[in-house]
Amino acid sequence: PNNAGRLRLCYPDVSEDAHNYDSWCKVYAVYGDSFTKSSIDTGEVANGRKVYNAMMVDDLKDKLKRVRTVTHKLGTVEHVEANKARNFRRKLERYMDSANEVNYGQYWPLVKRCKVLGRWDVLKSGAQFVDAPGVNDDNSSRDKMVAQY
Repeated sequence: PNNAGRLRLCYPDVSEDAHNYDSWCKVYAVYGDSFTKSSIDTGEVANGRKVYNAMMVDDLKDKLKRVRTVTHKLGTVEHVEANKARNFRRKLERYMDSANEVNYGQYWPLVKRCKVLGRWDVLKSGAQFVDAPGVNDDNSSRDKMVAQY
């Protein structure tokens, strides 16, 4: 059969040296297992096992549009407030930390900027506080995002 236009997810080909690794990491961080488990049951059985085909690109796009775990925030501005520093940090981590469970989606690839306002004496001179945990990060996508700031 003609496989032109089919999207095949071949994990061994996605290495940190691959030119598409950064994009793959971002898509996987946002969509998690919904992205990687993208095959269609053909209804056929071979050697006692179900046969699956890779999704067509348009099928995958349609599937990912329905996964709104993270993407429902696109185009919005989130306001986060807390009275205690620890609670504030926890609320911010949801949008900036890449350590949360990938099965539930991550926001970091979609967050354009995080502006934190507060009454801190150390910033009265006009200095800016930049949280840059992505510098020398194992994930080159986050490292590049910070370097572009």
